[in-house]
Amino acid sequence: VLDSVGPLELAFLRFSAGGLFLLCFLPMYLRARKLRITPRFAAMAFFFGLIGVTTSNVCFNFALLYIGAGPAATIYATMPMMVFIMAVLFLREEFSGAKLTGVLLGLGGVALLGATKVSATFSPLGFALSLAATFAFSVFTVLMKRFGGDYVGLPLIAVATIFGGMCLGPLAWAFEDMGRWNPASWDGLAVAYLALGPAG
Repeated sequence: VLDSVGPLELAFLRFSAGGLFLLCFLPMYLRARKLRITPRFAAMAFFFGLIGVTTSNVCFNFALLYIGAGPAATIYATMPMMVFIMAVLFLREEFSGAKLTGVLLGLGGVALLGATKVSATFSPLGFALSLAATFAFSVFTVLMKRFGGDYVGLPLIAVATIFGGMCLGPLAWAFEDMGRWNPASWDGLAVAYLALGPAG
C-alpha cells in the first residue's frame, strides 16, 4: 500500500478512522458508567493523543529512514519494559527482583542490537528515533493510567486516538504527496483493514 499511500498519510488515516470506529461504542460505555465528556477530559485526551499517537508515529516513521524495519520493531518491542520501569517510579506498582532481571535482560538485548549494524540503513539517529517512539507511547500509557481516572480505557483511547491521528494530517500534508490513491481499490481495503483491525 505504501507505493501509493505515504507512511504519515497512512498513520493519519489509520488512527483517525480507528478512533472514529471506537467512538461508536463510546455513548453506551459512558451511559453505563454515568460519565460525560468534559472540557478537562477533552484537553487530557488531546494531550495524550499528541504524545502517544502523533509523537510516537512521527518518530517511528522517520526512524525507518535511518534504520531497518527489523531493528526498529525490536526496539519498539521494549515498550513493556519501559512501561514497567515508569509504572514502578510513577504508579508505585510492585517491584521484584525477578521483574528487574527481566527488564535488564530485555534492555541488554536491545543495547546489544544497537551496537551491531544489522541493517544496511542502520544509524545512531534511527536507533534514537526508535527509542523516542517507544518512550513516547510508554509515557502515554503511564500518564493515562495515572491521570485518566474513570475515563481510563475506551473513552481516553478512542478520543486520544482521534486527536493524535488528526494531528498527523498536517504533517502528512507537509511531507508527503497526499491523495494519490483510490479508496475504492485494494489500497482502500488495505487502509480500511489497518484502521479497523490493528488500530480500531
